[in-house]
Amino acid sequence: MKQFLAIALLLSSSLSWGFSYTLEMTEQQIQQKIDALMPLKKKQLFFLITLTGAKVDLIEGKNEVSLFSQIQVDAPNNIRATGRAEIGGTLIYKAKEGAFYLHNAVVKTLEVDQLDKSLMPTVKQLAQGAISQSLSKHPVYQLNDEDLQQKLAKTTLKSIRVENEILKATLSPF
Repeated sequence: MKQFLAIALLLSSSLSWGFSYTLEMTEQQIQQKIDALMPLKKKQLFFLITLTGAKVDLIEGKNEVSLFSQIQVDAPNNIRATGRAEIGGTLIYKAKEGAFYLHNAVVKTLEVDQLDKSLMPTVKQLAQGAISQSLSKHPVYQLNDEDLQQKLAKTTLKSIRVENEILKATLSPF
């Protein structure tokens, strides 16, 4: 009986190891998803904030994604100002959907030329609203249910990390 239990335990552990799956997402694949979401716009009161041309940067050794975007601010009195924004967030995995989302996206830095400094907090708040609404609702990557390995591994995320500009997510059903 002990031998049977030992063999069963060994088989089940190697079986679960055999079903783990490491998904690799390149910056370019994530870039394509972000490009499809652009431009991001947010209108509030008298301001229109538009984020365009976001460039994806995966942060080595972490589960972080940075986006470097152009920003345009349209305000009353025909004010049109442009600048740059850095947005950072982490990736989370939603098992029910088999999808990865940019989570807790935050405007880290914001520079807008030709704009009064007193308006910067409002502009930053609007830019934050634009990214929060859009990026939390649209997946950065969706597992393919037609791929048997991805379908089997879709239930649990074991780890996620960036190595050599590639996001590696290890998934397993056990």
